[in-house]
Amino acid sequence: MKVTLDTSIQPAWHTLIKPRKKIPKAATRVNGITDAMVEADGIPLDEGLRQFLEFVGDLPLVSFNAAFDIAFLKAAAERCGMRLAHKYTCALKRARRAWPELESHRLSYLAEVFKLDREDEHRALGDCKRAAWVFLAATSALQMKVRWSIIE
Repeated sequence: MKVTLDTSIQPAWHTLIKPRKKIPKAATRVNGITDAMVEADGIPLDEGLRQFLEFVGDLPLVSFNAAFDIAFLKAAAERCGMRLAHKYTCALKRARRAWPELESHRLSYLAEVFKLDREDEHRALGDCKRAAWVFLAATSALQMKVRWSIIE
């Protein structure tokens, strides 16, 4: 059975950030993002963070691997003289609780198992859509309230 998540009516934001150093070839093989792409279309980190924070406002964040993502965002914000003060939760932890019998809980594996749209795999917006589906489906399966953590 193919499961779809209709995100067409949801607002979305994404951008490329110009990194401080060249993108490793291994990363380009996974996500398809090249140095030429970020040079042509990327924006500085501080501008990207400012746009991201404006987009999310005071809404809580859902991340697929919150331990990594939130630490990364927090460090980037601190480098830019900004502060993240959002509640957040982890879709990966929720998926592990909801489906402990699965052999893996990688986002790409969950997308395969649940027949999610694999377009833009390993790219921010596509992975965010899949992570949102996993979070909602796992929350429904668990029938339990979300525990929000606070970025400190």
